[in-house]
Amino acid sequence: MDLSTNEEEAHEYLPYFRAYKDGQTGLSTRIFIPTGVTKPGQRLHLMVFYHGGGFFMGTPFCSICNNFVLSLVAKADAIVVSLDYRLTPEHYVPIAYEDSWAALKWVASHCNGEGPKAWLNNYANFH
Repeated sequence: MDLSTNEEEAHEYLPYFRAYKDGQTGLSTRIFIPTGVTKPGQRLHLMVFYHGGGFFMGTPFCSICNNFVLSLVAKADAIVVSLDYRLTPEHYVPIAYEDSWAALKWVASHCNGEGPKAWLNNYANFH
């Protein structure tokens, strides 16, 4: 599964965030970028954040998660990708793991500089 196959935006609240929707599963991610990113080609560490909630509640769009990740981005000076994985009871428990694994593989696909999102290839430091 490639989270980048569909460029359709689920939410856009510029300059704060833009969430993309995956056309096959309805997954979306929040990608947080530090405000100090000014130079093209500037390399940053990249983190993947999975919100809690016991697989039945929570979202990267909730205020608690949002505030935590914003402070993490500011202090770590890193890009953070947070996945809005599918929850129970609408989806059976293994799907949250599968969604999380798919997101991690999507992020890792950029490690060689040839991932589907050119801007992420330019900024993410996987070393």
